[in-house]
Amino acid sequence: MDWLKIELQQRDRIEEIRKNADCVLLSHSFYTLLLWQETMRLSLYLEEDFFVVKYGLAGENSYFCPCGNIEKTRKFIEEYERKKDFQLFYIDEKRKNWLEEQFPEKLQLEYDRGGCEYIYDRQSHLLKQGKKYERIRREIHRLELKYRLSAERLTNENLSAGWNVIEKWQKQNSEEKVGMIADDYLVAKNVMDYFYALELKGVLIYVDGKPMATAIGGEITQDTYAIWVAKMCERKEGLMFYLLEQLFLVIPSEYPYVNGDDDMNIEGIRIHKRKMKPCRMNEVWRAYTVRSRDGNEKSIYQ
Repeated sequence: MDWLKIELQQRDRIEEIRKNADCVLLSHSFYTLLLWQETMRLSLYLEEDFFVVKYGLAGENSYFCPCGNIEKTRKFIEEYERKKDFQLFYIDEKRKNWLEEQFPEKLQLEYDRGGCEYIYDRQSHLLKQGKKYERIRREIHRLELKYRLSAERLTNENLSAGWNVIEKWQKQNSEEKVGMIADDYLVAKNVMDYFYALELKGVLIYVDGKPMATAIGGEITQDTYAIWVAKMCERKEGLMFYLLEQLFLVIPSEYPYVNGDDDMNIEGIRIHKRKMKPCRMNEVWRAYTVRSRDGNEKSIYQ
């Protein structure tokens, strides 16, 4: 198979295959593949009605679950599961059930808690009514009492200021990120580079007149937007809640849901995403060949 670099001209075909296959996972969207390809060491095999993503970070014989034509999916798995250390990642419930039916004695599936995606109800977050959102209301209120806050949509005029926020965030957090599986600095850089080409929307937050945080998102399905970047260059209680509130305000009203991505089994990220009160999760599994599984082997997220 010829493994390709992921490029803008592949967008329409990948998105058509994904949507025809009713795959709503953020992992399989063209935008994720393009933005994360360096960090996750991704490469692409693409046909008219089928694609597979090679997941280099997880191993030489590791892939995202194939998407598209079901017979081509079957043939791909039959061929590659024979090879050493075969793994499939980002499997939704529909495809999990299919894999269990088709390969009951060859593949073992396990729940991938770190790969599950957090889905938020956009309007509920903007209204923040009831006890469920009490903490978010309280932290934003305290922030507003302590600082002078303002927000701007990201445009050509202030995009460089948003990039400066990300650069400062990277410098201030570089020591903490030693040993992390997937540093998303390159992802943030790609988001900035492709901001207009991918028709993304974003906000820039000022605290006492200084650029302090930025968030950027884009469409994932007909009713769901995705958060690609959410960074602040100084930690302030309530600032992330305020940042995401402002991003939700600029997301077009036809998108009632927001996909906040997964937490990669990083406890700090998981705590924050839970605090944001998801309305549901996109559940995810991974698969590996029964014969090659070592009982002591760990997920790449552990």
